[in-house]
Amino acid sequence: MVLVDLGGYMHAIGLTIDTITTIFVIIAIGLSVDYSAHIAHSFMTEVGTRRERAAKAIVHIGPAVLSGAFSTFLAFALLAFAKTYVFEVFFKIFFMVILFGLIHGFIFLPTVLSFIGPKPYLSAIKAHEENEMIERRAYETEKEKIARL
Repeated sequence: MVLVDLGGYMHAIGLTIDTITTIFVIIAIGLSVDYSAHIAHSFMTEVGTRRERAAKAIVHIGPAVLSGAFSTFLAFALLAFAKTYVFEVFFKIFFMVILFGLIHGFIFLPTVLSFIGPKPYLSAIKAHEENEMIERRAYETEKEKIARL
């Protein structure tokens, strides 16, 4: 989806398909899945309803993803003032890849996952059950200590 948006954006600002834009779009393929992959993985490691898992995924991994996007933007932000075609195109393409990646990772993907997302990983369910059992034992131990007093 990010690459479809990027193609539309490139057409809208008048970028043609040439060697430079092709190379940058190929590089952008790897970056475009990064944000969504982190959100999706976090979604799969959470337990609860689909809606709860989507919200937990954004809360747990969202700040790190946003931080990564911001640091990536800072890495090439000065290219916005470049006068060379190669650097202008690089800035335009990668700025939009980050923007579209964040939009899809934080808005589109969690919305889709909250409606038709898969079940969590089996290991996530087992870990959640083990944590509940440990918490239950700790609670019962504390309850017994209080009862003895």
